[in-house]
Amino acid sequence: MPASIFLATATAAALAGCPAPEAPIVDVTSEVSGVEIVRRTPREMEGLYDVAATMARRVHPVGLTHGDTHLDSTYTFLAVPTKNGQVCLWPKRIQVRVETASIVSVSKDVGRNTCEWHAVLEHEMRHVEADRMTAWRATFQIRDKMREAAIGYGPFNRADMADAKLKLIATLEASLKVASDQMYAARDKAQDAVDSEEEYARVASRCTFPDVFVVNGATARGALLKNSLPSATFVRSD
Repeated sequence: MPASIFLATATAAALAGCPAPEAPIVDVTSEVSGVEIVRRTPREMEGLYDVAATMARRVHPVGLTHGDTHLDSTYTFLAVPTKNGQVCLWPKRIQVRVETASIVSVSKDVGRNTCEWHAVLEHEMRHVEADRMTAWRATFQIRDKMREAAIGYGPFNRADMADAKLKLIATLEASLKVASDQMYAARDKAQDAVDSEEEYARVASRCTFPDVFVVNGATARGALLKNSLPSATFVRSD
């Protein structure tokens, strides 16, 4: 008998010739690493951020946040024999970890414990918090998506077990990709929202540095030379 995908409900399973499955356990968690603050030379900062590509005048980046948010998934399956000696397979446990790590780079020409130092860190930590909040909110959406994707496979011959698992994993990973794309889109919006006009005004009045301003996060993402996504950055003009 050829195998077929069936929805993980008692009615659908019975129609497919499989025992009624139990609902899988779907466990989605958000894990946060500590923030790493790195002091870099002005030349190293410019190597992280291609300001020349987006700014008409020469500027020096003094603060930049790199957020790394990624998903790690693990699946456990339950195989149950049918009356005719074949097997039905469905997810028993779905585990997804949303892991967030942040690196805040601060130029060495910003003195420690100065007003500018605190202003840079205050702003960059807003970007760190935006990443963390986005990841936490995404756990609920991912949980719903994975519950919807918890389909079964069968009945099939036991010799086809490996192929059946691959098909189920591909289905689950496709749903996880949709959820992760939504999370990354929400992340971009949250990062850009940090760089509001109000934030610009707050930063401009924070210290006696009228030439310190913020480059919008979307501009920063387009100008970055590396693969990781930055938040906005503080820059200081010559």
